[in-house]
Amino acid sequence: MGVPAAGGGDAGGRRRPVTVATTGETWSRPGLAVRVLWPGSAEDALRASAALGGSSEGDAANDCSLALEVVWADGTRLITLGDLEPAAQAELAALAPGAADIVKVAHHGSRFQHAPLYHQLDADLALVPVGQDNSFGHPTDELLELLEDSGSQVLRTDVHGTVVLPADGQAVPRSVGPAR
Repeated sequence: MGVPAAGGGDAGGRRRPVTVATTGETWSRPGLAVRVLWPGSAEDALRASAALGGSSEGDAANDCSLALEVVWADGTRLITLGDLEPAAQAELAALAPGAADIVKVAHHGSRFQHAPLYHQLDADLALVPVGQDNSFGHPTDELLELLEDSGSQVLRTDVHGTVVLPADGQAVPRSVGPAR
């Protein structure tokens, strides 16, 4: 399944194999399991992107983002939504990913969200990686209200800095470093 990386390589200049990750692919290490939830194929991503004509922020590549399920040994479940736009989020919701303890919100908290997915995930903690004073106004008030209505504690890199999730079974996130 690996193909040479186009123009890519490791620090020694050697080409490294690239794996195409699609729904159902899994990786595991002691204490950690990762499963791809989206996309099922490149065609799925392109179809979802075409469904809404892309976002007004103009990047159809967002629906090519990987959505992942990450489960730690203690059962803590993280769902990452990459930069998925609403049509891809709706397709993911149709797959019934179930509840999560933590969600990494889609597209830095843009206004392009599929609320039913967030209600389905019902996460206790929502992570919003976003830069201070970004020109897009992320995260939006609508997204923050959606997360609040879903009962999620929200941690944002523009307010809280880098967020660390301890691996010791204590699901109490810590902020480290300045907001950025």
